[in-house]
Amino acid sequence: MRITITKHGLTQSTMCGIADYYLSVMRFLRTFIMLTLLSGSLAGQGLDTRAELDVEGRVAGINVAPNGKLWLVSATGHSYYAERIDSNWHYGPTIFSGKNGKPWDDPTFDRVSFFNQDTAFISGYISVVHGDLVKNGIYVTSNGGRDWRVVDFGGNDWIYDAFVDRSGRAWMGGSSGDIYFSGNFGDAWTKLNSPFNSSTRMHKIFMANSNDGVAGALHNQIYITHDNWQTSQQIVTPEDQRKIDVDDLTGERIESVALWNSRVIVSQGGRVFNSGLDNIMWEPFPFSVSDFHVDAESRMLYCVLTNKHVIQVDSNMRPTYLTKDPLPAMPWSIQVVKDEVFLLDEAFAIIKLKKDGFTRAAFYTTDRKIAEPALIGNGPLLTWGLNGNQLYMSRNHGVDWFRLEEFGRRFHDLLVLTDSLVVLWDGNDNYTYSLHDPLLRPYVHTNPLSDFLKGKLVSVQIDAGSRGCFHNEGNIISYRVKNDTTLSSMEAVSSSYDDRHQSLFRNEVSLVSLEKILRTVDLYAGQGPTIDKFNITDSDKNQYLKLVRKRAQHRGYDGYAAFKKNETIYKSMPSLLDTLSATSIKKALDRGERFWSTTSYWFNVDFVNAEGDTLSATRYYFESNKPWNLPWRFLYKGRHFNSYEVALSRFIDTCVPKDFIGKQIFSNSNFLMELADYLVEERRTRY
Repeated sequence: MRITITKHGLTQSTMCGIADYYLSVMRFLRTFIMLTLLSGSLAGQGLDTRAELDVEGRVAGINVAPNGKLWLVSATGHSYYAERIDSNWHYGPTIFSGKNGKPWDDPTFDRVSFFNQDTAFISGYISVVHGDLVKNGIYVTSNGGRDWRVVDFGGNDWIYDAFVDRSGRAWMGGSSGDIYFSGNFGDAWTKLNSPFNSSTRMHKIFMANSNDGVAGALHNQIYITHDNWQTSQQIVTPEDQRKIDVDDLTGERIESVALWNSRVIVSQGGRVFNSGLDNIMWEPFPFSVSDFHVDAESRMLYCVLTNKHVIQVDSNMRPTYLTKDPLPAMPWSIQVVKDEVFLLDEAFAIIKLKKDGFTRAAFYTTDRKIAEPALIGNGPLLTWGLNGNQLYMSRNHGVDWFRLEEFGRRFHDLLVLTDSLVVLWDGNDNYTYSLHDPLLRPYVHTNPLSDFLKGKLVSVQIDAGSRGCFHNEGNIISYRVKNDTTLSSMEAVSSSYDDRHQSLFRNEVSLVSLEKILRTVDLYAGQGPTIDKFNITDSDKNQYLKLVRKRAQHRGYDGYAAFKKNETIYKSMPSLLDTLSATSIKKALDRGERFWSTTSYWFNVDFVNAEGDTLSATRYYFESNKPWNLPWRFLYKGRHFNSYEVALSRFIDTCVPKDFIGKQIFSNSNFLMELADYLVEERRTRY
């Protein structure tokens, strides 16, 4: 900028130019200082620009070649590999090309089975096309996965499991119940004399040698062979001996089975048992086992315990711990290669056990740059990004990203407080993360609703519904301020797909009471409730006991066997209430759901004040909502927090008509059932 001084001094435009100049200098200095601080915070470590591996489709487990090379294959026909656990991952070659783009030609890859480091095959449900006939096959490689060729094994099964040895022998089977055998590294296959059929289906298979093996069915059957499945003998299962409680979640299928030291081991109904072969009497191990693996070469037994430790077991059932501390997340896939143990955990990280501990690595790649994160928060100069458990930053407004942190948990939202400080929300609690203190610190929003409550409440809208593959239903009711003390209902709307109709629901509620409740929510944000807040009456207890009797009579529902086993706890629940701490009640209400579903439910409340600000209290769920809709998940101007304020739930209950979706959860009898379910679950986990 050019500045000209005349005998009259500086003109006004020149003065403005100087002001702009100094403002630009200040902005430059501020940017320079912040980037310098950021560089200092990251000093000594290069920026991590590796992208998360974009795995398309379901993954059934980790696959490890004899040379330690790692593979993933997915249900959408993609493959991924890394040379070793500390290497970057790569996108595998295109293995499958569909015929004319027809969707049913898409393959499902479930596993890679390795004979040696060069020769392997992929199985699952893979199209082999002969003219107009489409049937199942496998893909075979003889050069370490660089090229794959399709092989027709002669059947048309979805292959549920495969077992190979280093001599080139392989066994596999699945949906038809047939068992197929190859003695030449997967090039040619013959059908064996399987004891299973298309109703029972072969689900798992293990071979101790070329003749002796065991296989389990999708439907409660186990067979043993001593002549490579020319003949076989059925043995009783843990379910047959009433060792497990079978429901729709655990199921009766044989999840895993193996022969080990004249014993047979099986996983069924969410539990692991073993028995001698000469007299089948299923018993649990003397330690709580979640999963197991028998290494076909060394014949060693490895077990994953429910406390997230991994052990090696000798023939006298004595464990040797391979982990000094529990693993960060529960493993669900285990493979052993040359005495090295590899695991895939629930957080989708791979673990390799070592004598002095373990190595745990996420799936990162340099094949692609980091994509824009799902959640973005802008500071004055820097941009933050969040993808589940991955925290990112950009110094050029989102053009390029680098990783700041990989957390051991997933987060659902972020709130940028400053360029160097963010708040992360995991669905129940808040944590701060700072460039100057790169650790998660518990954080509580102090009076998070203070700004909202400065404005007068003018409206409330309550929205509940359910959505799935074949339905979409909802109810909405709105309230407006009638005067300084009263809210009055305006309309009630019900909808189902395109059918929408309004109905009158005349109702008035206290505005004063609601504002008082919201001030209590603001004051005690995140604090768990005590049992006295629920005002449980003798009538509530009697209604609860009716629910217990109803469960006892309903033999067909999920978990009936577990209920009967713990029926005493359910019947004793009313007398146990005074023993429950606020922490226990909070844990009961915070429990996650058991499964994900294509059907979802919601119950939302929006409060609007005179300034036009919206405060939202929501509940989303798949299976069943928590009693009294607790905890309410609040969101206001990027601030998340939970509230366990029962008074708010009672107030909302008075606002909706009897047929409103979700109204049934405003009930102490359902609350008592939730507490009883929690105590039973805690007991089962403990023992």
